[in-house]
Amino acid sequence: MKAVILRCTPGGMFHFGRYAPDSDTALNETSDIIHSDTLFSGLVNIYADQYGNAEDFVSCFENESVSISSAFFCLQQGSTYVWFLPKPLSFNLAEVNDTKSFKKIRFISSGLWNAISSPQDIVGRNDVLVLQNSFALLNTEVTSIDEETRRRFRIYNPQNLPKVQVRKPTQEGSLYQLSVIEIADTSQLIADMQAHYYFLMNETVEHRMKNRLKVVIELLGSQGIGGERSTIGQFEGIEFQDNWAVPQGDSDSSCALSLCVPKDNEVPMCEYYDTLFRGGRRLGDRGAYLKSVRMMREGSVVKTSVRGRICDIKAPNYSGAPYLRYGKVFTIPMKRSWTV
Repeated sequence: MKAVILRCTPGGMFHFGRYAPDSDTALNETSDIIHSDTLFSGLVNIYADQYGNAEDFVSCFENESVSISSAFFCLQQGSTYVWFLPKPLSFNLAEVNDTKSFKKIRFISSGLWNAISSPQDIVGRNDVLVLQNSFALLNTEVTSIDEETRRRFRIYNPQNLPKVQVRKPTQEGSLYQLSVIEIADTSQLIADMQAHYYFLMNETVEHRMKNRLKVVIELLGSQGIGGERSTIGQFEGIEFQDNWAVPQGDSDSSCALSLCVPKDNEVPMCEYYDTLFRGGRRLGDRGAYLKSVRMMREGSVVKTSVRGRICDIKAPNYSGAPYLRYGKVFTIPMKRSWTV
């Protein structure tokens, strides 16, 4: 398994669209992570621009010779990384004293993932550090942090930017809000620390496609991803780390690190999940809308046999190229004590 680090500049801004049935409010909200279907669309578009046709590239995802997770946050200090993973949804059923604070935690580090034997350990151990109310890690994974630093520490900040549609002939209706994720300057509180995005990837493709895949991923840095890529969504660079250490697990259940659209016969094997809608946006000024699809969120718990599928959400009676949503599930093992 490889980790692909999407290096971010402190203060860098990103907008990752969320489902909005009203196109006028589509830019008002943003996801804080990069969902796997957004990554997939970005990679396919770059591949088509570079090589003229992306059918062979899409086939690699269909047959799972290439698979990707969503992109989550990581912290870098020198050559050391803290990798944050989505908290499995089964954890929210655990009996803990401080339920409110426990449920606010959305991400746990890979080090903490390996260290805990039960969900309660996250709030029951003295060596667990919680940052920004949402990120839990072992205090040994970073430089010693005092209480004041912990209280002030941020990995990202949500921002709302006022914007004007310059092409509108009148001022009426030309103002709108663009919601963005701003990468915090973590080095202001902890020396040499930086926050980035990263995603995980498995690939077993032949040499030619392997080279093309590397080129396409590297171009994410310059071409960016998400909305308004001319000013928002640029990465400082791309870094690959081979042999990413997969967390330990002994269960026949796995935690999803991507969005997933299970096949009909796989639905009974999905144990704990939350869903969201994707797609549904308007196709330019043509009046047609993409279909929407319900997808299971990252952190869902599924049996290891669940694979998911790629959906075509193009508008009915639309004769153009397909609009694909990546719903293949990318999982890592879980411990049996986390699901009982």
